[in-house]
Amino acid sequence: MRVMAEDEATRIAEQHAQAVIKVIAPAQKPDPGGSGSAPCEGRGGEIAKDGRYYVQHIYQVPVSPDRQIATLERLRDHWRQAGYEIQRFRVFPDGKGGEVAARNAQDGYQISVETTDPPTAVSLAVYSPCLMPPGKVSG
Repeated sequence: MRVMAEDEATRIAEQHAQAVIKVIAPAQKPDPGGSGSAPCEGRGGEIAKDGRYYVQHIYQVPVSPDRQIATLERLRDHWRQAGYEIQRFRVFPDGKGGEVAARNAQDGYQISVETTDPPTAVSLAVYSPCLMPPGKVSG
């Protein structure tokens, strides 16, 4: 398991978020929805008690209703070219909304973008992999 201080993990999450914003809406000012850390969960839902954690960053990025699906497609294509693993891409049955999610294989961060209802923005979420803070021993 990678060892990393929380402030460094947060800085990397912010870099990923800003890179996505630059691709999908460089002229827009995103609304930060929040960020923070939480203990990692095991496969059975158990909470790590040894200090393992992940960080998340969430934003609402203004995107006009007529550009929602095209924005997801552009981001998916950009991630493919950058070598990210596309985990999900779908357009909802109404044809007006959808989502795309990818994982950066180099650092394990996951990024997802989903249209909002009403369709005035997209919700951007960045999650770090499970990390161990410095000075802790995984057990």
